[in-house]
Amino acid sequence: METRKLLARAVKLLLKYTWDNPGHSGGVNWHIYAEMFGVKNIAEKTYRFFKSYNFKDDDFPERLINFLNRVAEKDEQNAKMLIKEVIRQELDLKDKNILRSDPELIKELELEGEVDAFQLSATSNDKVLSVNNLPDDFYSELQEQINKAFKYEIYPAVLVLVRKLLENLIIDILRKKYGMDNIEMFYYPNEKRFHSFSVLINKLKKHREDFITIEPAINQKFIDRIDNFREKGNASAHSITLYIDEGELKHDMENIEYVVKILVRTLRNIP
Repeated sequence: METRKLLARAVKLLLKYTWDNPGHSGGVNWHIYAEMFGVKNIAEKTYRFFKSYNFKDDDFPERLINFLNRVAEKDEQNAKMLIKEVIRQELDLKDKNILRSDPELIKELELEGEVDAFQLSATSNDKVLSVNNLPDDFYSELQEQINKAFKYEIYPAVLVLVRKLLENLIIDILRKKYGMDNIEMFYYPNEKRFHSFSVLINKLKKHREDFITIEPAINQKFIDRIDNFREKGNASAHSITLYIDEGELKHDMENIEYVVKILVRTLRNIP
């Protein structure tokens, strides 16, 4: 019951300065946050959660509460971490009006020291993933979320988001190369869903010779790198509390940055 009350207060604070605020700079990407905390399946199964937000329906606050309560039923700590991260990213915690709205909540969520954290974030150029010329805003935002998740040491979320980044790049590569006439290369028409990551990797592996003249770097070794990371991303998707060594992750991200750059270059070079 205490967790439900905490979540309700957090939602009230968040919505006051986002949903109910005409001057808010932009929307909250709930798809990204659900991915970060490994609860996308819960979000999708929560009645009209995404739809009510996308269509700006009056019942969204209720849907948001329902979603968070369902997350809490499975893992209370994960629900608290999720709403804390959304508040930390979406609200200006240097604004005294926000801090005074519910000071006890700010304390309970351990957000009192976030001003210093934001100042550090604003002056630091250290990024765990830095790829230029990304295809569109979706990928740019995804990269930004990866860097934020790493900065705030939510390492399992880094793996989940990178997995999403790679998965979508491969989908776009196959779609651009083979077109909608060969939709089965990346999509199940009957089931109305994209192939799983493992199937997409196998498609790329099976047809890698089609890319020799476009991007010679797409070879067996390169595809094995993607598959190895897929396995790590799968493991992290099942537990946000999974222990991940920071040094090992930094090393992995060096390889991932190389992979992402090759995939982006491939996508851009396809006629």
